[in-house]
Amino acid sequence: MKTTSLSLLKASTVVIALLGSAAIVATIAAPDVAFAKEGKGNGGGKGNGGGNGNGGDKGNGGGKGAKGSSGDNSSAGNKGGKKGADKSRGGRKAGKSKAGNSKSKSSRSASGKGGRFSLKDIFSGKGKTRAAKTSKKGATTNDGKQKPRTHKKPSKTVIVEESIRPAVRTKGNRMAALLGAHPSELGALNSANASATALANASPNSRVGRIGNYRDTVLAGEPLRAELAEQLEELTGLEPPERTVPEIEEDLQTALDDVQTNQERVDELEQELEDAGGTDPEIEEQLEEARADLDNSVEEAEDLDDERQAAVEYEEATEEVQDLVDLVEEQDLTEREALEAAANKPVTDAVEEEVKSLLGL
Repeated sequence: MKTTSLSLLKASTVVIALLGSAAIVATIAAPDVAFAKEGKGNGGGKGNGGGNGNGGDKGNGGGKGAKGSSGDNSSAGNKGGKKGADKSRGGRKAGKSKAGNSKSKSSRSASGKGGRFSLKDIFSGKGKTRAAKTSKKGATTNDGKQKPRTHKKPSKTVIVEESIRPAVRTKGNRMAALLGAHPSELGALNSANASATALANASPNSRVGRIGNYRDTVLAGEPLRAELAEQLEELTGLEPPERTVPEIEEDLQTALDDVQTNQERVDELEQELEDAGGTDPEIEEQLEEARADLDNSVEEAEDLDDERQAAVEYEEATEEVQDLVDLVEEQDLTEREALEAAANKPVTDAVEEEVKSLLGL
């Protein structure tokens, strides 16, 4: 009994092995099926692919008809032991099936490179894809013509020779910046800030009184300065003489002598003409020449006299201006002495100018 059971078991094993081999050979040796034109094949992927073959083989390759739209993948169900239930292979051209195979391979290879989806790949940069290259072609118009490219001109570098920033504000006393003297240099002369009433009522020997005396001295010299300015303006309007007055007077005296000589000659010829009865062509001709010489000498003498007068006027104006300049210089000295009498520090031109500004002079 044991021998019979063992023999049956061996026979069953051999049969199962033969059936499996026959199924594999049938799958490999199956001829290619023609695809239908224009993609009208069903492509439903209805192959059984259950993989219920004997020996526990549950269908190699899954065989569940997944990706049934691509007929090539649906045929994987035949590996489970069934032969030709997939009718979708007839619905596509051979060329399209090759393209589908290449696309599926590329998709499988692309998904199989990285294995599982991982956030680490994205944040580490492995999952980044290259940006699509932009076309270098220019834009086109509505009629299909390509617009010419416009190249931006490089911006020119402008060299600023002078800074446009405002000047740095000067530090220190504003009055010192304007007048050139610091209030500390004035010392006691800062009392010039006193009011006009205080200056008028102050004691003559007090500081304010002495400053008031200085103010009165300056005011007394104002008419003198005004006269000097007027004389200078008048002198500027005069034309300087080319010669001195003595030189002009010497030529003038010679011209006057010629006038006298020509006048005597005219008088003499007139007497001769009268003695000749009033008509003598020769005397009349000489008389006419003598009168012309007299007129020329008189005109020359008059011009020299005008020149002398202009030279004298210019010299007198110059002398008057010089006299006024001397008086103004004396006035300046008097004013400086009055200011020094009121000061307790050395008085400079800048200090005096500042005191005049404080006094409104």
